[in-house]
Amino acid sequence: MLEHELRLAAPDEACFWATHNGAELDLPMFKSGQRVGVKFKHADVPGVTRSMQIAMSDLQLNRLYVVYPCTLRRGTGWCHHQDWGNRPSAGCR
Repeated sequence: MLEHELRLAAPDEACFWATHNGAELDLPMFKSGQRVGVKFKHADVPGVTRSMQIAMSDLQLNRLYVVYPCTLRRGTGWCHHQDWGNRPSAGCR
């Protein structure tokens, strides 16, 4: 899944990010001045965690996507849950 996100986004820079306090983000990506984070979860429709809030603040992310497994009409796939602070939206593929 990580490789798929990297191919899709084609960022200028990507890495793993973690703090000494335990906050972490699986895939912060930077492209053309935009800062986007991706967190991979293996639970159904996870919520925004304290770790994600720290990452959004410390890395000054424009967007944060949580990728998690979901059931689609065609079978099993991966869903994105995008968090824009107080304006979440969801999309599956």
